Amino acid sequence: VGRLSQWASRRDDTQVSVQTTSLSPSHPRDDAALREAFIQSAAIETFFAWHEFKMDKKKEDEEKNTADGKLVTHISSVEKELQDKLEQSGTIPEEFLRQMFYTLGDYRDICVGVKDDVAQALKKSGDTKMKEISDKIQKILNGATSGVPPVTENSVTTPQQTWWELHGPDILKGMVCALTHKTEKPGDVDKQVETALMKKLEKDNGEYTYDKVTFKGGFDDDSKTSQSHGTRRRSQAHLETTTKLKDFVKRPPFV
Repeated sequence: VGRLSQWASRRDDTQVSVQTTSLSPSHPRDDAALREAFIQSAAIETFFAWHEFKMDKKKEDEEKNTADGKLVTHISSVEKELQDKLEQSGTIPEEFLRQMFYTLGDYRDICVGVKDDVAQALKKSGDTKMKEISDKIQKILNGATSGVPPVTENSVTTPQQTWWELHGPDILKGMVCALTHKTEKPGDVDKQVETALMKKLEKDNGEYTYDKVTFKGGFDDDSKTSQSHGTRRRSQAHLETTTKLKDFVKRPPFV
């Protein structure tokens, strides 16, 4: 959440330095900066996670072959195979796609806020940054200023939830686009990967769009599994079920 932390810090600095003339918290410039911070944070996290995922798979393959006694020194090609598949067909491995779901779910939690029991659990674990950023977002999107109370929990839909429904798809797109950048030169884009992935992000037919993307082994809203697994962190669902991202991110986190 590096970019979000920077955004929150700049927000504090601005409020301190221009207390009497600062922009309204609901000003479009604030909204645009918040959107950009979310997109960049999620994209950067995905970029590094993809590299780590490939390295882990390579290590697993090498250790497995060494343990089986097949080769004394086994140089795995798994990393290259994963990247080649992404380049040729724009296919994101199911396991990594699931990881992206969890990441996006975490960012939604930061945006819409978490319940007090979850916040307390995070605090005990030493994670206070998420709650701090979430509180700042709530104040801004509620248009709250000093002395003006935020929207109450009795509201059907909070401004944070509305904001996420509008910008969540852009944040996912940023995460997918992060996979087009070369690991060895992050500033460079792999054009073949970009072409393959952009087809998967097409509004009408793209399988990686916010409303359509799914992962296997989850729990959809119509399955019996869904009724017995109410949180994102419980993963003992039937492998034949699928989970839509737009539903998955709304489930409460399991700490």
